[in-house]
Amino acid sequence: MATIRSASLAIIASLLVVSLNAQQDTTHAHAAPTAPLLTGDRLVTELGAGVTLLDVDSLLRESPVHTLTELLTGRVPGLEVLASSGTFGTGSRILMRGAASFLATSAPQIYVDGIRADDEAATLLVPVGGQTTSRVDDIDVERIATIAILAGPAATALYGTDAANGVLLITTKRGVPGRSRLRAFSSQGVAAQPLDFPGNFRAVDSSGARCFAADVASGRCRLLSGNVLAAPASSPFRPGYLRQYGVSASGGSTSKRYSVAAQWDGFGGVYGLPGGEQARLATTGGLRADVLNPNYQQRTDLRGSGQLVSGDRADLTVNAGYFASNLRLPSNDNGPGILSSGLLGGDSTRGGWGTFLPGELFQVTTSQHVERVNGSLAAGWRPVAQLNVRAMAGLDHSDQQDGQVQRPGEGPNANPGFSSVAQGRRRGSRFTGTVTATGMFEPSPSLSMRTTVGVHYFKNSADLFDSAASVFGSAFSIREQRLRAVTSTFGLVLQQQFAWRDQLFVTAGLRRDATTRFHVDDPAAVYPSLGLSWRGPVPSGGFPLTGWRLRAAYGAAGREAVLVGHRPERSSELEAGADAELLKGRVTFSGTIYRKRTSNVIAVIVFPGSAGGGVDVFEAGAVTNKGIELSLAASLVERPDLAWSVGLAAWGNRNRVAMSGLVSAFVFSGGGGLFQTAETGLPLGSYTGNPIIRYADVNGDGLVSPTDVQVATARAFLGTPFPTQGASLSSALTLRRRFRIAGLLEYRGGNNLLNGTEQVRCIRGTCRASSDPSTPLADQVPLAAWAAGTSAGWVESASFLKLRELSVALTAPATWAGRLGAAGMTFTLAGRNLLTLTSYKGLDPEVNAHGTEGAVFEDLFTQPLPRYWTARLDLTY
Repeated sequence: MATIRSASLAIIASLLVVSLNAQQDTTHAHAAPTAPLLTGDRLVTELGAGVTLLDVDSLLRESPVHTLTELLTGRVPGLEVLASSGTFGTGSRILMRGAASFLATSAPQIYVDGIRADDEAATLLVPVGGQTTSRVDDIDVERIATIAILAGPAATALYGTDAANGVLLITTKRGVPGRSRLRAFSSQGVAAQPLDFPGNFRAVDSSGARCFAADVASGRCRLLSGNVLAAPASSPFRPGYLRQYGVSASGGSTSKRYSVAAQWDGFGGVYGLPGGEQARLATTGGLRADVLNPNYQQRTDLRGSGQLVSGDRADLTVNAGYFASNLRLPSNDNGPGILSSGLLGGDSTRGGWGTFLPGELFQVTTSQHVERVNGSLAAGWRPVAQLNVRAMAGLDHSDQQDGQVQRPGEGPNANPGFSSVAQGRRRGSRFTGTVTATGMFEPSPSLSMRTTVGVHYFKNSADLFDSAASVFGSAFSIREQRLRAVTSTFGLVLQQQFAWRDQLFVTAGLRRDATTRFHVDDPAAVYPSLGLSWRGPVPSGGFPLTGWRLRAAYGAAGREAVLVGHRPERSSELEAGADAELLKGRVTFSGTIYRKRTSNVIAVIVFPGSAGGGVDVFEAGAVTNKGIELSLAASLVERPDLAWSVGLAAWGNRNRVAMSGLVSAFVFSGGGGLFQTAETGLPLGSYTGNPIIRYADVNGDGLVSPTDVQVATARAFLGTPFPTQGASLSSALTLRRRFRIAGLLEYRGGNNLLNGTEQVRCIRGTCRASSDPSTPLADQVPLAAWAAGTSAGWVESASFLKLRELSVALTAPATWAGRLGAAGMTFTLAGRNLLTLTSYKGLDPEVNAHGTEGAVFEDLFTQPLPRYWTARLDLTY
């Protein structure tokens, strides 16, 4: 099977390299003419820091995606999207230029049309294992026009506190002057979970007592095996569905424009109740619709924008939106879940399942309802040609309600005397206000100046309510917690730019932030920035070089302190880069090197019996990230009947920790001799433990015993959980301007992942190595090493090469569209997560049972990413 998969991937990769097309302006990130920065729209070529812009509207025409994180995956060097689970509705981690904090968030800021969005990466208030939801993917990708990506503090210094992890600047679609335009689309898809889960093995003697692999080899015991996750009669997997319907209209005059849109999404996960379980629950009265559909999401999105005034002296724009979501989540990962029960099974009295049956697990109803209302008003005033005053104010309000219910006689163990209910509510209001004034001066024909001063205010009000109650016979328990958190930041911004002969640009900036949380003022923070950009001259006859520039930038930005009253964690960054354009823009290259250092990194350690309630908070040290980012786009063929381009992106990151000396190491998680730590000289979150030096089948019996494994006596570095390198290849082929094929390959590597699924299975005796003497020697080593005192054998390489996207699109002739009364019609068939090549032996090298935050990574009965295909029809009127 592995050989077939490898050969298939090699063939597809060859096809992509040889015969597909990745047009620079549609499937690959490219330098933008302007970026919508806090201080106004700026030409990217004038900035010292590298800025990347995604043309989302064009991207969606070739690579239909359903969420913002899917859109960003594999498209920008240095930007990593780390999916936590294949369960629909769960969040992903967005990481730019490496991890840098022990406890603070690693998520970037997200602005939509200049307003700070609810970008919390972890929001679920009731437990479903290790997974959580995120508000990031609430943003409707169909309404996005462009995304400007500011990767590090050198580019984000003017955004101040909480911008150290980067900033995403999203600009939504606007009306275009002219007659009204109507667009509609329908997308239908199917999702599937590849059924390549490992089987359960169990060795028993004649009385049914458990044996081991050596007993089977001697003939004293017999081997039993089964796989309830893959057997058709018992499998809890079924085809999922993806349905989307959308309509939008835009138009107007040069002074007044409008754009409105409505969309409904329905996503169904790959879980389903087996037929035998349906019959069992039907006889007990426990079969309900929510048990049959344990994982689904329905979303409604309404958007509108209007440019009310547009003139030489003033402009006024208004935006408004409404979003609603209903989500159902199953329990999984490190909680009672369908994968853990299926992969720890073997007991014939429960049909091969482990602790719980599928019906019992799916009867625990976990739901989330979200409503978001947002709006903004932006105005511009230009009293004279040299002065531009901009003002913007907006609000993003979200109301999230989570619930979990287990009825009497239902759920795990189906005890009639037990029932429980949990509720959580999260209300958040994020207000953003900005006023800037920009003056432009020309002291001489060769020198121009641009001065911007402004204020940037952000207030985040969050109300959290959490309650739980359970009844067990005559005993009961009730818990209730409430929290109101209000954070406000008032920033003063100053930026000065000098331009010499439209070739050399020097930009200096300064921001001062005053932050208040829980009515307590944090220490004020000042963030400087400096950027230089040199547009090199192109000599006449300089073919093939048609443009180039050198750039460098320095900047500092913060990350909100973990505890009130402490200084923000501070990241300073120095970057340098070069951009080149060849063959009149048919080939473009961009390269960046950077060094980011985060100081004031906070750690919290509990010391039982110590002063201060046993908790010590201190600045543990610093984290550095050094790296390189490269991108190349080439339009190889440009003819009326044929177009072919390719895009290549690559990146590398080196992460290291420097502890302050108060403690030698900060431990995030671990046990049994295996830990994830922060230690001087090692990457953040490193796996450490006693490594396996060597092993051998000493007596030649085909079995590896604990005495056959040599384990080091000293703890050592076993690998980093964060990828250290990555690359992507995008390509697309357009024939006769009607037929288009596009694809995206993504590679990530250099990281390891704890295969906690196999670790638990082997320790509990359901993995092959515990019972089957024919297990390959290499696969026996982790269990034998565990008996010898180390879990290092289950820390595996998580590098992978994945066919992330493949799509075929047909633009129909006008006569076809005319039969539907449309002016244009396009049909697209697209697939995602189609093939993975990896040496990782667990369920999926991408997943993480511990969600979207922190430095703890583990594959612990976590649902792999599903594979899906979608068919989409776009109509233009």
